[in-house]
Amino acid sequence: MNPIALYLGERTEEYLTHPYASPLFGDFTGLPPLLVQAGDAEVLRDEITLLAHKATSAGVQVMHELYEDAVSPIYFDHMSAYLTACP
Repeated sequence: MNPIALYLGERTEEYLTHPYASPLFGDFTGLPPLLVQAGDAEVLRDEITLLAHKATSAGVQVMHELYEDAVSPIYFDHMSAYLTACP
């Protein structure tokens, strides 16, 4: 069973690089500031880092946090610090 084909359906080749399939293929121009969080044990850690880099390269203000020994961290207590840092 191919998980990518299950996700994208019969037209996998057509949708493989579509922004709806992965935001990595989207246009980051004009986005508001982003808070990007990942754990260093995250399956998609490298893709998350690339997303933060692409957004930064497009001029988006990005706060990228990588948490040691964590998977999919969600820390809402950091939100107020982020909002203060990003005018």
